[in-house]
Amino acid sequence: MPKFNFLVSLFLLSNCVLLSAQESTTNWYQNLHIKVGYADNFSYSSDLNVTGYDTYVPTKATFRLGLGYDFSLNEKWTLSPSAEIDWIRLLDETIITPESGFNRFFNSRTSSGSELNIILSAPFEYNLLGNDKNNLGIAIAPQINFRSFNDVGLGFSGIGMNGNIIRYEYTERNRIFRPSLLLGLNYNFKLGALPLRAQVFYSHSFTPQYYGEFTYTNDFNGESQTGKYEFDGHQAGVSVAIFPFGNGNSDKKEKKEKVVKEKKERNKNIGSSRFGYKMGVNFSDITAIDSNTGGLSGFVGTELYGGLFIDTRISDNWNLQNELTYSFTDENLFLEIPILFKRKIGDNLWAFVGPKAQIVTNENEEIDRNFGAGLDFGFQYDLPKDFFIEARYGIGLSRQINDFQLGFEGGKRNVLRVGFGIKF
Repeated sequence: MPKFNFLVSLFLLSNCVLLSAQESTTNWYQNLHIKVGYADNFSYSSDLNVTGYDTYVPTKATFRLGLGYDFSLNEKWTLSPSAEIDWIRLLDETIITPESGFNRFFNSRTSSGSELNIILSAPFEYNLLGNDKNNLGIAIAPQINFRSFNDVGLGFSGIGMNGNIIRYEYTERNRIFRPSLLLGLNYNFKLGALPLRAQVFYSHSFTPQYYGEFTYTNDFNGESQTGKYEFDGHQAGVSVAIFPFGNGNSDKKEKKEKVVKEKKERNKNIGSSRFGYKMGVNFSDITAIDSNTGGLSGFVGTELYGGLFIDTRISDNWNLQNELTYSFTDENLFLEIPILFKRKIGDNLWAFVGPKAQIVTNENEEIDRNFGAGLDFGFQYDLPKDFFIEARYGIGLSRQINDFQLGFEGGKRNVLRVGFGIKF
């Protein structure tokens, strides 16, 4: 509790400093930044100590997306609060050797889904050396990791033969609030006129990400054990902060406005095209058939998606948008190729609908067929500075996914998506 109170106090203090900080930039939005990153979550421990059986969680891939703002406190110090979303892939691995009494080696690595964490962070950054264009610094950040619900899950895994079985049963609990502290090394630089900040970081979790109890029994050699396990969720990774509005230069303002005006005029021409990039959160819903009963089955998951597109003007109110999008569902990587017909229904609002091909690009024996078809529809709202947000729903028309462990087959993949993008 003392560590938790210290972090909460530091976090609240940072917000007080935030309110009193004075900005030196002409336009407030120049210090807005978008953060993308990748990290590994680690530090799994367990009481399990038996012959020939091991179950653990490998380092878990975490993809990070966030939005932040820089407040300049003085020449050396900057406060950079942010709100971020961590998408964490959950993997479990079980290894059984002949020493357990089971007469062969068995290795099972499975995905138990994914989860989203919201990270509220207030990094204090200190500039060690450099100039206005390039500088090296350090960062320290109190963080609060938040989940919208507290799961209490029960699980079972087992393998056997000739009436004997090795059982591992567990109860798992998750944290809603989890305090942590980030230490980082920053490098600020410019790519052309675009300001960027690269960071290498380590985040120490003060309470477990999840924890629980287990019961192990082995009919082959008579061993049994009960105990506890926990996953701390420490992180180590890299991130890049992009300042899309921070490349302003008063000397070039007039020229830039002229280029933007000419660009907008060209975009009104029928046949003109714009290239862009988008990304966001992907909520998957697999509707399948239970292998035993023939009834409905399936699962749901939360992942990320991202891709490229070309948006072409075909009339005053209609556009044609071709996309190439990558997305996950469980352990499968999908390449989607939609062809969308977009209708302008407001000053900045578009509605769209169109067919798509969805191709499973990884090798997996549980895939029923690699190639499938679907239908996407949704809305897009254009924001200033060529940004936009979108919400869409994709209906799977082909049965593509089997899952022998969950006991279903012929799964159709439906997805709800919320994301943002930029046009160039």
